[in-house]
Amino acid sequence: MKLRKILAVLLLASMIASSSVIPAAAAEDQWPDLPPITAVDTVITGDYYVGTDIVFTNQNVVIDGNIMTSASIAVEGGSLTITGNVNARGGSIIAVNGSVNINGDLTVSGVSFRSRYEDETPGLITVGGNMIVADNGADFTEGNVEVAGDLTQTSNINCGKDGVLTVKGNFYHRSNTLNLSGGTVNIGGNYEMRTPKYDSEGKLYYAAADGALKMQDENGYMKVGGDFYIQRLRQLKNYPDKRNA
Repeated sequence: MKLRKILAVLLLASMIASSSVIPAAAAEDQWPDLPPITAVDTVITGDYYVGTDIVFTNQNVVIDGNIMTSASIAVEGGSLTITGNVNARGGSIIAVNGSVNINGDLTVSGVSFRSRYEDETPGLITVGGNMIVADNGADFTEGNVEVAGDLTQTSNINCGKDGVLTVKGNFYHRSNTLNLSGGTVNIGGNYEMRTPKYDSEGKLYYAAADGALKMQDENGYMKVGGDFYIQRLRQLKNYPDKRNA
């Protein structure tokens, strides 16, 4: 199956899972549309909005700026490098036989990641800064994603079969469910399911978080290189215990 068919399937799944796209404050009024890029090696400068699916095939593209997207961005061979930040609301980020490299921060809502398909060579999606998973969550099933900084979770995350999420910094689980439904989460720093607060004197303390760590699939795996903190509001459920922390 061609990558364009994969895009169609994933975009449909994303639309079913969440109808959220760039909200009403019309991004198109503030961000020009990304122009067509057909050259094999291209550097384009500026901040752009991506509202329709884009597939880069055997190209090496550098976007020297920031990206706001409500569509799917895919690389099939070659690489896509974005030097700034990316705000993705809806659609998919796909890298097969190549890589997507975001040098800045990545904020996602209702986004799926994919780096594997049938006999294709697995790709890689990297984030040079921090990552925020907000609003309508993220699905890392069959994705291979590396975050150099911290990840903050305030919405649901699913990491299913063949999904690998590597966070080299800390994983801040503030709310909702982290579901390891057959995938792997590697954390270089701390895993923290708790909420930071400040008292009247400005002193930091931690309160319970309304989150859940779900590990019902025997293939789900989490490795934490630092400390492991859980301070939660909801009662712990009797999930099978398969943790390496």
